[in-house]
Amino acid sequence: RMEKLQRFKLGSIIAEAKRQATSGTTPVENGEDLLPEFRILRDYISAEKHCDVHLGDALETDLAMDSLDKVALQGFIESTFGVNINAEHLMTFANVGEIAAYLAESKTRMEVEDIDWYVLLHKPMSLPLPTPSCWMSVFTKTFRNFASGYFSLSLKGRENIPANGPYILAPNHQSVLDAPLAVCGLDSASLKDIYFYAKKDHVNSPLRRALAKRNNIIIMDMNTLSDSLQMLGQVLKQGKNICIFPEGTRTRDGKVGEFKKAFAILSKEIDVPVVPVRISGAFEAMPRHRYFPRMRQITVEYLPTIAPTPEDTYESLVEKVRDAIITIEGDV
Repeated sequence: RMEKLQRFKLGSIIAEAKRQATSGTTPVENGEDLLPEFRILRDYISAEKHCDVHLGDALETDLAMDSLDKVALQGFIESTFGVNINAEHLMTFANVGEIAAYLAESKTRMEVEDIDWYVLLHKPMSLPLPTPSCWMSVFTKTFRNFASGYFSLSLKGRENIPANGPYILAPNHQSVLDAPLAVCGLDSASLKDIYFYAKKDHVNSPLRRALAKRNNIIIMDMNTLSDSLQMLGQVLKQGKNICIFPEGTRTRDGKVGEFKKAFAILSKEIDVPVVPVRISGAFEAMPRHRYFPRMRQITVEYLPTIAPTPEDTYESLVEKVRDAIITIEGDV
């Protein structure tokens, strides 16, 4: 029998969870009246984020869930509870307790299953790719000439770039200059086959959208991120290449941050190699909140490819690529 939550109890349950958390005990240990839906969500999120999970925890602020984490959570909720919940709806809930309450009332089943990224990425689809144009090559060559003079740009390890795709470029993220820097070492033929992605709210005008469609940029809709990941997978399955910044955002202190696992999922499930790209000097040239770059030496180094093995997990691939990038610089 599927239990239903009496909503008037939710506030007291969350308050008790917070009280227990601050007193050093967890709701799990004393949770006879906790919803089974919460226990399932708690176990899943705890395993994914390697942290304790309480009823009053917010997905972003308390559990540091990024867009990919939320897509995985959506898939888990659908497969476990039979509830299709999009990202926009998911973010209307203040905390995990409220999500559990909603699931208690809305679920059609309760069977714990893991999201199968292989099935998702190999699902038949007909999403159109942006149309390549010559402007990518023209812009990159112009930028490379400018960077060579202004930043004394040094390109290393170009021999490590595969002659044929598919592959994933995975650079560290130091500044707004990083996207053109990351592809400065590619030849004209390779530039036609490299795809980036941009969040939908960053491409918020007709002109920007038109430029994106003509310059190999895939627009990511956070409400349908699974479709966007499928599109990135489609790029790779067509023998073309993608550039993903595993940190997801620019560094605030110059050090390499935590890597997200989107690129590792794509690499593992579609069986394509990753080219780690070490960018150094860009943070000193143009850190956050600076509107014009300083004249600083910038180096872009393409490191030996890392191919996924049958033994690799998403986490081990993430670790290998991050370790390759930070080996010389010694960042942690």
